[in-house]
Amino acid sequence: MPFAGSGGAPLNVLVVDDDGSNRLLAVRWLERAGLATCEADSGETALRVLRTAPEKVGAVLLDVMMPGMSGYAVLEQLQAEEALRDVPVVLLSGHAQPESDVVYGLRHGAVDHIAKPFRGPILAAKLQALVERRERQLALDRRLRQAEAQATTDAMTALSNRRQFDSELRRETAFTVRHRTPLALILVDIDNLKLINDSLGHAAGDRAIIWTAEGLRGAMRCSDRSFRIGGDEFAVLLRGLDRSSGLRAARRFVKAQSKQPLRLELGEGLEVTVSVGVAAADAGNDFDVTELFRRADRALYAAKRHPASRVELEPEDEAERASEPGAQGGSEPDGAHRP
Repeated sequence: MPFAGSGGAPLNVLVVDDDGSNRLLAVRWLERAGLATCEADSGETALRVLRTAPEKVGAVLLDVMMPGMSGYAVLEQLQAEEALRDVPVVLLSGHAQPESDVVYGLRHGAVDHIAKPFRGPILAAKLQALVERRERQLALDRRLRQAEAQATTDAMTALSNRRQFDSELRRETAFTVRHRTPLALILVDIDNLKLINDSLGHAAGDRAIIWTAEGLRGAMRCSDRSFRIGGDEFAVLLRGLDRSSGLRAARRFVKAQSKQPLRLELGEGLEVTVSVGVAAADAGNDFDVTELFRRADRALYAAKRHPASRVELEPEDEAERASEPGAQGGSEPDGAHRP
């Protein structure tokens, strides 16, 4: 039975040889052992196959002596490309091949060497073992990626979580300081979420949370990063946007939400609303990222004191005060919310 690769498809042994009869002989032995195969008649073709879908290749049986691109040149290219260097390669060469050439191949990434004419059962056994090892490694890589995604993703909304926000904020503020590129930060708070949960149950509160997350996902640019950073609070990092552009983005989100309102049953009906605060590091404050999160949080607090679905921009003097000598605080969120 062929070994299942990513997505359940069999992993292929890529047989690379310019001699069609040699390829046919190798393929017959491999398929007799239950391995799936694919073929390439040149080094250039082999690289195209591997670059298209490296996760579908379990191992490569690579002839050393080929016109054009030799097996050694292919091996060197595989080692130079991160996506390809973990694909196991077995070199196939004639008996007359100098020992130094074999050593060279093994030192430059090949995992084994087989001389022609080869013995079919040994060839198949070696490639079978490599394919099994490759499948185990790919499965481990998938599990690690899934675990990493779960650790940085909010399960309810599929947005990145607070842990990831902290990391992204550090990276974005460092980028802003280094390249003097604007950075806007939007904070969004669902109004009266506790009332919704207490009066209508957490299922209704979950609907409000998901409605807000979907609205952010739809209103922001593809390059903007949205996060759920608390029970009722969200954040958006907008690289390249200054105060006025960040404000327009926030208003666009609120306007889009008003066109697709969420109404929950409570007496005559309760319409879910949000409050939004915006702050930025831009040319107006010399790209100062000091207390960026706190500044956006203060703007959000100001929005909460007004009618629902309000957007507030940090006052210009607030941003200027943050950039004055002796201003306290850093670029990371301090974890404190509104008093």
